Amino acid sequence: MQALARRAVSLRETLAHLQDALKRERLPERDDVTRLYQAVGIELPESAKRRFEDVERFHQSVVENRRLRLQEEIDAIGRELAVGELRAAELDAGRSETLRTLEGRGALEDFTALQKRLADADAEAASLRERFKAAEALESETTQLGIDRKSIKRRLQEDHHLRRGRLDEAILLIGEAIGYLYEERQGKFEVEATENGPEFRISIQGDRGGGISNMEIFCLDHAPFAMWAGREKGPGFLIHDSHLFDGVDERQVANALDLEAATATRLGGQYIVTLNSDIFDSLPLPNTLDRDAIVVPTRLSDESETGGLFGFQFD
Repeated sequence: MQALARRAVSLRETLAHLQDALKRERLPERDDVTRLYQAVGIELPESAKRRFEDVERFHQSVVENRRLRLQEEIDAIGRELAVGELRAAELDAGRSETLRTLEGRGALEDFTALQKRLADADAEAASLRERFKAAEALESETTQLGIDRKSIKRRLQEDHHLRRGRLDEAILLIGEAIGYLYEERQGKFEVEATENGPEFRISIQGDRGGGISNMEIFCLDHAPFAMWAGREKGPGFLIHDSHLFDGVDERQVANALDLEAATATRLGGQYIVTLNSDIFDSLPLPNTLDRDAIVVPTRLSDESETGGLFGFQFD
């Protein structure tokens, strides 16, 4: 039916063109030539008149033949259009009957459901294709990421090799700090180049409680402070809060303060620690440390009329 409809459109356009051409076909006007000669005062001879009559009969036969040919084509197209319309009507009737049959037996609903399932399957297939493309791209990126990580590891290994002297210095400083804090325990510091970047590991033998973990942090702070102060670089001071010494035995706290005080004095730096006075007074500090000399002479004036603590006054 769609093919017949498209053919009918083309035939109607051709038919309109032929009908227009048929209207334009007419005999040449002989009177035009006669009036032309009369206008200039010339009388046509009999021989010329006979010649015009012969030409007129010839043109008349040509025009009649052409009009006949056009009419035949018009008639042929009209018959084809009529046949097409009849055939389209038959097909339309057959389609209607088929649809009624399908609808009466439930097949039309099945057909509609299958069409919907097909549309859903097409949509899912399109989604899977897009996900497959994304997976391929991700796999490519993952491969490139693996290559980049191996490159990072190789560059880190080369960098560690070039800086072997400084790494060894840091390892020795941390090892000495661990030995100073714990005479009966051993520890180590390792720097490893991995695909994710440099990895630093420090460990001290013994219980993995908060005290030892805090002292590992202390040792890690001690090494860069000593290294940079020795080169007259860096801020020149190291600050620790009292929370760093929570859960640490008083002997290790005293050893830590003694170690950093000696390091700061030797390198011309400054070590600052915030401690409650009761904790500080209970520490077994060595006699080489003057308690009064290393405490900043600051007194809280919260009991005076003009003083306070953090902007608050207390009764």
